Amino acid sequence: MSKVALAWMVEQARSAGVEMSKKSIDMPPNPVLHDKSTNIALGEATGRLEDRDVRYTDGRKVKQLKMTGTGLTYAEIKKHNLISYTPRDLVPRIDMDPSLPLPPETKYLYTTDETGTVNMGSYRDWLSKNGYKLGNLVIK
Repeated sequence: MSKVALAWMVEQARSAGVEMSKKSIDMPPNPVLHDKSTNIALGEATGRLEDRDVRYTDGRKVKQLKMTGTGLTYAEIKKHNLISYTPRDLVPRIDMDPSLPLPPETKYLYTTDETGTVNMGSYRDWLSKNGYKLGNLVIK
């Protein structure tokens, strides 16, 4: 995903008159999404989540998943199928002691922070439609 930011920065530099390489910035079509939060136990961002509070300058406070007016929202991610979450039972894990009274999301110790894949074609299209210029970004 850092290559998307790189492609955008290259275009920003070009628009400011900086001469930049025309070499393509190659991106795989479905890069792996990593999530180091506790969300991996729950899979897709639904239900009880590690959802941060966002505080606006006017004093309002909302959960990150409910934010609006900031670009790409969680609702748009869902609408455009930008992320395919890996079903929790397919993520490598270690079973915790079944005799412990643990909530379902802590029943396992996951051995990876991979939570799914990003549909780069759809993501690129969304970025383009919303005014982000990505110049040399090529999905291969």
